[in-house]
Amino acid sequence: MKRGLSRLLVRRILAAALILAFLSMASAVPARAASLSDIIGRPDQAVIERVVAKGFMTGYPDGTFRPNALVTRAEFIVSLARSAGLDPVQSPAKMLKDLPISNWAAPLVYAAIAKGWVSGYPDGTFHPTANITLEESMAVVAQRMGFEIRGMATHVILDKVAGSEDLSQWARTAAAACVQEGMVTDVTGPTSAISRAQTAAYFLCRHRSGHYDRAKG
Repeated sequence: MKRGLSRLLVRRILAAALILAFLSMASAVPARAASLSDIIGRPDQAVIERVVAKGFMTGYPDGTFRPNALVTRAEFIVSLARSAGLDPVQSPAKMLKDLPISNWAAPLVYAAIAKGWVSGYPDGTFHPTANITLEESMAVVAQRMGFEIRGMATHVILDKVAGSEDLSQWARTAAAACVQEGMVTDVTGPTSAISRAQTAAYFLCRHRSGHYDRAKG
């Protein structure tokens, strides 16, 4: 009798396991097949999909990523903070006038500020909805990564880099460090706003040892 009950129990467990396996396979198919509709076929499709899968950036409810849409200062900093796994700061040491803690981006922006990666303006504002420029983004990334120029003068690194002649003076060192680290190879239009696709390209394929490698498509 006990042997019969044991066999019945084993069968039920196996049946339940098979059902669960089937359900997990069935639910996995749409997830694998689904993609952001407006990045299919792009050279950077794999990069964007990895960044979204890791939660550094998100798509829109309509299933798009809008790769050419411009990125705000708040959006960029939030993505960077997510890539570093920062904990949100709910009670910052100093509040910025235009960034109340109720703002969706505020906790992670304040976390980045606490790390010294970015700061507000002298007038006590942050301009969260202003588009971030290429040179601003390089400055933030270089600060976050602790990049320092190694073995070469700034002008030597930048001499053959497209667009470097248009860099603001304050941004040249950070830009050179990002070039030397392989984060960027072209700084054309440094004072122009960057896109969501350009932002995605900053972030890692793999997260390791607190450092990230530039994602390659």
